[in-house]
Amino acid sequence: MSSTMKVNMKKKFKEKLYVYHEETFDVLDTDTLFYIDGYDFGDRLLEGVYFYAKISDDRYSLEIVKTSAPDYMENLNKNKWYKTALNHFNDYVFVDESLSSSYIIAPESEIPFKISEKT
Repeated sequence: MSSTMKVNMKKKFKEKLYVYHEETFDVLDTDTLFYIDGYDFGDRLLEGVYFYAKISDDRYSLEIVKTSAPDYMENLNKNKWYKTALNHFNDYVFVDESLSSSYIIAPESEIPFKISEKT
């Protein structure tokens, strides 16, 4: 299996979603891949496994598109862990492997600035 295999697990929301930098409030485009470390919710079982996701073009759904360890995930209950990952994307997410910058994913009503000011 390839690490680029599409996972196709989505979670729909009632509000538009945005990913923004925690300090600069820069808003990311919908085609930006971001990820969360599986260790944050799966402890040692998912240590070193990253779940990559993107926001749909209409901004109403979040989709996991791949993981960093597809072969390892074959031995687990994938649906359970993909759903769990989707529920944890409201925590900090990362855009690059350096983990130097944290981004926040949130529905429009929870964003601390007006979207029209930043997009």
